[in-house]
Amino acid sequence: MAKPKQDDVVDLGGTTYSQDELRTMFREAKRRGRESLRRQPVAIAASYDPRTRRVTLSLNNRTEFAIPVELLQGLQAATPAQLKEVVVMPVGTAIEWPQLDQQFSVSGLLAGVFGGKTWMRQLERHRNGLASTSASKGERLVGRGGRRPGKAKVSDSIC
Repeated sequence: MAKPKQDDVVDLGGTTYSQDELRTMFREAKRRGRESLRRQPVAIAASYDPRTRRVTLSLNNRTEFAIPVELLQGLQAATPAQLKEVVVMPVGTAIEWPQLDQQFSVSGLLAGVFGGKTWMRQLERHRNGLASTSASKGERLVGRGGRRPGKAKVSDSIC
């Protein structure tokens, strides 16, 4: 087997591939992507109903999923006209409000993910009846940074 010429080799992070290897890997990745899209639910339409203040996703498996706008991070202050501008992004794996620069993945929405980690914690606190601005007893005990305050070392204390 002939050794590939230097021009035919691509270095990707310390691993080298020939152009033929890259083409084969690319074809295989595209095949796996198409197969994945056939198996997972994707959006075929999205709409906003101002009467119920819900966004409805119509999926390729003939189901619909409705989400109250209040749950979706960044959309609470949007006007009905802005919310009506929801579009399904190519291949149906996400929805977007281009005017508001807000995007949500369909798989995330179906899994109940309506925003970032902080937003989801606020929703959880609200759902549990706690004020979103005050920390729960457990959070106060744990403190900032997610760990309990350390015990004072003998060398740190005044003797």
